[in-house]
Amino acid sequence: VAQLRHYRPEVVHAHWTYEFALAALAYDPQAMVTVHDNARIIFQYVRTLNRFFHLLLARYVFRKGHHFTAVSPYTAAAVQPWTKARLDVVPNPVVIPAHNTLVKAPLSQPIISVVVNGWHDYKNSEKALLAFKAVQQRHPAAVLWAIGTAFVRGEEAEAFCRDNDVQNVVLLGPTPHEEVLQKIAASTLLLHTSLEESFGMVVVEAMAYGVPVVAGQASGAVPWVVADGGLLVDVTSVAAIADALDRLLSDAALYKQVSARALAVVAERFPLPKVAGQYLALLAQRLAQR
Repeated sequence: VAQLRHYRPEVVHAHWTYEFALAALAYDPQAMVTVHDNARIIFQYVRTLNRFFHLLLARYVFRKGHHFTAVSPYTAAAVQPWTKARLDVVPNPVVIPAHNTLVKAPLSQPIISVVVNGWHDYKNSEKALLAFKAVQQRHPAAVLWAIGTAFVRGEEAEAFCRDNDVQNVVLLGPTPHEEVLQKIAASTLLLHTSLEESFGMVVVEAMAYGVPVVAGQASGAVPWVVADGGLLVDVTSVAAIADALDRLLSDAALYKQVSARALAVVAERFPLPKVAGQYLALLAQRLAQR
């Protein structure tokens, strides 16, 4: 707040409905706040004191704020009951990579990536690992790159793989973002089995590289994000997940078609300049209304 008062910007835009939003609204009650998640839903799955505190922060921000955006229609609808203010939908952006340098793992020796932070029930990582085990019966050369804090060696994921005899899993654990992107770009597929997402940034990042995704047909914003740039399935069903992975790995024409659509969806809806333009237009409206 002190920095804002020192530099006195004409408009303030806070991302997330927590500490940054509190500072923005303390400086300017007309600040714009972007909603990146639903604190109530997360608290339903993650019952910790920290998440309860975040829930209280979010409720306070929605009472005090007047101008909000949300990163997906799903997120906007989920939090709309908390505020009388209008919620404009502006998605998360992605930097379109240079595709001429891409070398994805071939269908004959596929690499499937899964990127998850936190071994929580709503992340549904156990089903992802069991589906990969089923896929290995049909594609023995398949390898799973398991990236993120859910896949730390010596912790829950390793124990689950050992207890359920899930082979060919490379536990990469916490990984710098640039390296995550490199791993995704080198992958054949991205598997995303989360039960709920307010957006699903890793899904868009994979699609930007033309990497098809298998994700949840009822997983919050995921169907809106993926559109036809991947296969949407019931991620509570190991068989359904495995069948979708097998379809893409067994049908080169389908794989090529979905890969092309993934690139097109991202280029049409999520490029950084387009999203920045949407935000600038909304901020200009705020200034004009003063």
